[in-house]
Amino acid sequence: MARVQAETAYRFGQLPDVQRSSLTLLRRFLRPGGTNPSMRISAGELHSVTQPTLLIWGRNDPFGTPEDGRAAAQLMPQARFELVGLGHLPWWDEPDQCARLIGEFVPPAAR
Repeated sequence: MARVQAETAYRFGQLPDVQRSSLTLLRRFLRPGGTNPSMRISAGELHSVTQPTLLIWGRNDPFGTPEDGRAAAQLMPQARFELVGLGHLPWWDEPDQCARLIGEFVPPAAR
């Protein structure tokens, strides 16, 4: 599993603009005392997501409960919700299960 985690971290680090993107994400979502309420996604915004979406959610994600994830998926016309792993990064907790779910979700031509 450590090898998979190391490879995942390496590949993520090779994405274009990963450092800038990661820092922007952290600045926008985090603030002292918790998450930034101005960054919450509205029901209307979720309903407007029309592309197929797979939400892989950790059981104890500090940014939202499984119920939050399920509710978000129900608002999206083509979303699928899967509860996997323990925390905010379920692919670190259960890489094989996440890989299987993603493999089932992503069409072969897009891989």
